[in-house]
Amino acid sequence: MKVTRPMLAAAAAAAALLLAGCGSGDKEAAAPKTATGSLEHIAAEVKCTPDMQTDADEIRQAVLAALADEVGHVLAEGVVESPKDVDAALILGAGFPFFMGGLTPYLRTHDFSYELTKR
Repeated sequence: MKVTRPMLAAAAAAAALLLAGCGSGDKEAAAPKTATGSLEHIAAEVKCTPDMQTDADEIRQAVLAALADEVGHVLAEGVVESPKDVDAALILGAGFPFFMGGLTPYLRTHDFSYELTKR
């Protein structure tokens, strides 16, 4: 299955709704197929009042921890040989900013270590 931007947007919307306390499991309140706009706009579409107890920094930390964990997995499983391969793939394939040097230096500057994540 090929992952597309609309699929990622819908997954992000569903995750944001769950973090906001809108994950009741009710089929009527399911995340929309496409996601555009603010969390409040998306929540209004599914008739949910978000309970924002998670701030942007908490979400950023959770995403960086998940990325560090995934980098650790692809290295441990031999999918890539070195962190430089991960960086090259994200710069060339996913549009990660070249001037940042790749994902692994970015993780290190934010105190995340893919070498120390549990497997």
